[in-house]
Amino acid sequence: MKTNNLFIAFLLSFFLFAGSSSAQILTEATDFTLSDCDGNEHTLFTSLDKGEVVALEFVMGCLPCVNGRKALDKMEKQFAVSNPGKFHVYTFGYSSGVDCSGIQKWMTDNKFTGTSFGGDDAVIASYNAEGGMPTIVVVGGTDHKVLYWKKGFAVKDSAS
Repeated sequence: MKTNNLFIAFLLSFFLFAGSSSAQILTEATDFTLSDCDGNEHTLFTSLDKGEVVALEFVMGCLPCVNGRKALDKMEKQFAVSNPGKFHVYTFGYSSGVDCSGIQKWMTDNKFTGTSFGGDDAVIASYNAEGGMPTIVVVGGTDHKVLYWKKGFAVKDSAS
């Protein structure tokens, strides 16, 4: 448990170091069970209860979305060294109009890999991810806390 708390604290400091000025409006994660674009079922709270941290990324085809995802990929690789398999990025379309083929095309075009979902209106609404792309939400802990929430992304938002 101490390692998990240290991991979460380090992850949170990664985002806080970026100097985000957006106020976090969410404090608790909302559970969901969805099948990803490859047909695998994911239940958010099951992952969190196993000590995993999940970044939810809501995207459209914008340059800030691409830059945000690059920063998440870099962070995922950094944490994989000391916490293998404990950090995941779930990429969602920004609306229910973005289905799996659309989000997978965006990921392929930008050479991203990982878990993707079509847009899901219930998840989008529960994480206040309408407008402001990308919206990045990091959730973790067995208490299902929102560790970070921000709409929009600029390269300065990423700690190098």
